[in-house]
Amino acid sequence: MNCSNRLLAIVFLASCLGVCPMAAAAEPMHELLQDLRPGDSVETVKTSFGERWQDPLPHRAGRVLRIAASHGVVVDIDVRDRLGRIAFDWRFGEKYQVAGLKIGASKAEVLSTYPDMKFGSTTMTRHIESGSLLLRPGLRLFVELNSGSIRRIELANPEAVYPARAPLVLPPVVGVSGAPFKDPNLKLAVLSELVERAEIDLGEPEDFLSALLSHKVDIERSGYVKNDAAYDYLIRYPLTQELLDKVSDLVVDGGNEIYRYVWYFWDGETDDFDIRSFEGIGKLRNLKKLRLISLVDQHRVDLAPLQSIPGLQYR
Repeated sequence: MNCSNRLLAIVFLASCLGVCPMAAAAEPMHELLQDLRPGDSVETVKTSFGERWQDPLPHRAGRVLRIAASHGVVVDIDVRDRLGRIAFDWRFGEKYQVAGLKIGASKAEVLSTYPDMKFGSTTMTRHIESGSLLLRPGLRLFVELNSGSIRRIELANPEAVYPARAPLVLPPVVGVSGAPFKDPNLKLAVLSELVERAEIDLGEPEDFLSALLSHKVDIERSGYVKNDAAYDYLIRYPLTQELLDKVSDLVVDGGNEIYRYVWYFWDGETDDFDIRSFEGIGKLRNLKKLRLISLVDQHRVDLAPLQSIPGLQYR
């Protein structure tokens, strides 16, 4: 049975047994992903991704982030339409082996499997270490440890050549600030969910700002203050109902990805991104879960609009 038929069979069986098909299909997808290796054809990678596959966008230089948030996997496709690099982070889970290693394994376990691997600190923080080892020509293994356990595994072809990075093209803004929500900061939270789920691709913050401002931006120099042009653009970013319908879970937190595009080194100590109204949240017709971690004063903000969404769980 080929990969595609295998997934269909699992989903069908799950439906017959009353099990969520998406949950049942998750494990076979992980099994397919864990077996991917540099040199595999792009068709093999597509089969592993299933319906979540998306061809690399020109500004990503071969990188596919489509399942980074859901499965913790990022792939890079080279100019030969071959897999050049695949990385698994903590979100991939601790159940599956990649090159004989599992996320969460200890340094001792790594050295037991690969005694020749050398480790060194790559950051100012001592608890983060990285190691690498050439397994064979065309295949290098990278491992990142956090506090002594694996948080990231990467397999790469050191000789791979990737497509040239094209300039990022941003869609023109439309409508009123914040639309379809009353509060522009609620829109930012929704945008963040779509960016983190790779439903919208804004590039990296530096690429985004360079494209928006039409000149090269050095984020290390300019990222210490709020960029008003970035904020004004994002709160008028075109959000179709199709995109809004993709939001089933929403987390409101100062650590969300979107704020790096507006204020790269924001420390969370100001109220610039506080949400003061949930009016219009009914536009998220498929929203099932809402987590209010920060940015919302629940004693002052009217939460009544949340009741307009049937079955919404929020805390």
